[in-house]
Amino acid sequence: MTWRKDAACFGQNPEQWFPEHSKSDTLFARMVCQGCPVQAECDTEAKRIAATDGIWAGRDRGKRKRKA
Repeated sequence: MTWRKDAACFGQNPEQWFPEHSKSDTLFARMVCQGCPVQAECDTEAKRIAATDGIWAGRDRGKRKRKA
């Protein structure tokens, strides 16, 4: 997963991508993900591991399910 070093979130506290389930709690992660150059790779990884928690490629579980 060499793409992770290019992620906008690289080196940041991972807990910020696994917030409590409220829109305000996810705002920071969504903003960081918005301009990330590896969103596609992140989205693919979330699908590969069947991620049920956290913000991946700027989307929470509900949005990932709707996109699938």
